[in-house]
Amino acid sequence: GGLGGFGLELAEWLVGRGARFLTLTSRSGVRTAFQKKRVMTWRKKGVDVQVRGWKRAGEGLEGEGL
Repeated sequence: GGLGGFGLELAEWLVGRGARFLTLTSRSGVRTAFQKKRVMTWRKKGVDVQVRGWKRAGEGLEGEGL
């Protein structure tokens, strides 16, 4: 997901190349201090970061902003 190891590294790569808008998807949302730190760091740099939680297919497709 967007907050896993690969997702965070990809997001960092995008921000390093000028991305100003990120939408990261995650089933469980921000859970760790490291994830929170990364998101806050990007926001301090002026990046609009949205973290969206999604229920599993069997539970519906309702999105929840985190």
